[in-house]
Amino acid sequence: MKKLFFLLTIVLCNTSQIFAGELIEYLGIVYEAIDGDSVEVRFRYNYATQEMEPYEGNIVIPREIWSVHGIPYRVTGIGEEAFKNCTKLTSISLPRTLSTIGNGAFYGCTRLSSISFPSTLYLIGSEAFRGCTGLTSISLPSTLRSIGYDAFADCTGISKTIYLGDIDSWCSINFGNEKANSIYYSHNLYVNQYDEVVNKVTLVKDVPSYVFYGLSNLKAVTLAEKGQDIDYHESFATSLGDWRVEDIEGVANFHHYSQYQCAYINGYNKGTNTDYFISPAFDLTNTEQAYLTFEHTNAHGNANSWGDRCKVLISDDYHGDVTQATWKEFEIKFTNTNWEFIKVKKIYT
Repeated sequence: MKKLFFLLTIVLCNTSQIFAGELIEYLGIVYEAIDGDSVEVRFRYNYATQEMEPYEGNIVIPREIWSVHGIPYRVTGIGEEAFKNCTKLTSISLPRTLSTIGNGAFYGCTRLSSISFPSTLYLIGSEAFRGCTGLTSISLPSTLRSIGYDAFADCTGISKTIYLGDIDSWCSINFGNEKANSIYYSHNLYVNQYDEVVNKVTLVKDVPSYVFYGLSNLKAVTLAEKGQDIDYHESFATSLGDWRVEDIEGVANFHHYSQYQCAYINGYNKGTNTDYFISPAFDLTNTEQAYLTFEHTNAHGNANSWGDRCKVLISDDYHGDVTQATWKEFEIKFTNTNWEFIKVKKIYT
């Protein structure tokens, strides 16, 4: 039996610690700290008048904000009802650190005509864009995994739905109901960089409910004959799953990060660390090729040095001792932008 292991080695970066629940106003936008180094956008409230102060105009949300004490905060979410009924809001640009848009976040923003979704977004909450009648086109990233019920309810102006991924990825999205899918109004779906209209689909598995609901030009959905399928996915939402940590040097270690569904390790002020993060074995005896897809990010370091700090390795002769196995390295790239997630897809043959 031929077994395959994936190995991640990493030497760590620095982050700063803050307190959850702290409110910060930065360039006119209110943020709330949600963990040690990240914040989400909140609604603006005037405590003197005890009234909401709606946001308006063209808004750009930055990737990172700074407190008055010089502490950096990553902007990772739009909180529940943060922009609800902001009827003078016309456009908003979201950063490539954002992973979630909360329930009712843009509910009733009738003049909102343009929104740019980042390639890091994986969750859109229920009723997030309900009543946004000014939206005419929706472009959704391939990272999306869940869209809550009625997310696009009453968005009657949407005439085009674009998906920046392939049809298999689209069929993996969990839609809360028919109006969670913008196709309900657009009646079309464009994939592969906008130019391909979906009208025939060939799949190797059944699809979740509402994936093609409202797609008026869909002529055929064919279920292809399925060969051996090795389908493994780990989100690290509740634990590190079947992955194993081998701590060689230092005090830092890998942990799961439930809110953003990832595994992470923090080396801030912890000295030198060498850690291995090892996947379960995969039997590829009857498999011609395997696809490895993952996302990674780094912070507070130089991209030129990260190649020596973080590596993805593959072995077919690992038996419990990382020093005795033969490893093949998969090259991965880094950027100098803090917390910019990079999606990687590799083929192992």
